[in-house]
Amino acid sequence: MRNLRFKYYGMHCKGRWQRGTLKDLLLTIPYELLYVIPPQIVLNDLLMHGRPGQYGPVDGIYPDGTVQVDAGMSGGCAWKPFHIDREEYDELVEELLTDPELQLHVLEPPAYVRTHEQWQRWRPSHLYRHRKS
Repeated sequence: MRNLRFKYYGMHCKGRWQRGTLKDLLLTIPYELLYVIPPQIVLNDLLMHGRPGQYGPVDGIYPDGTVQVDAGMSGGCAWKPFHIDREEYDELVEELLTDPELQLHVLEPPAYVRTHEQWQRWRPSHLYRHRKS
């Protein structure tokens, strides 16, 4: 798994740059891996565009070329945009599924869910059903 450089910041702080794997980055993004693993197309949308927040730029992209996720009081993180191929995604999923502390599952959305924003709207209504099974 590739080594990445990303910035983690807590509530209203400048944050600090750190190094880690793709798994580390995703676990740092507030609420991203909440019981389920998003599909590759959704992760790539997030990794390339970030997620705008209340305190960041409207489109999620800063002038220095980094993208960000801002979760307000829950903090957030920033990184240089990138995408992952199928091999990296499969490796990530395997690592997440075999981590006994995480207890994550793969949840496949319908074909129309292709962006991170669509995933964020679709996921909550399906989490409860998935967790009960």
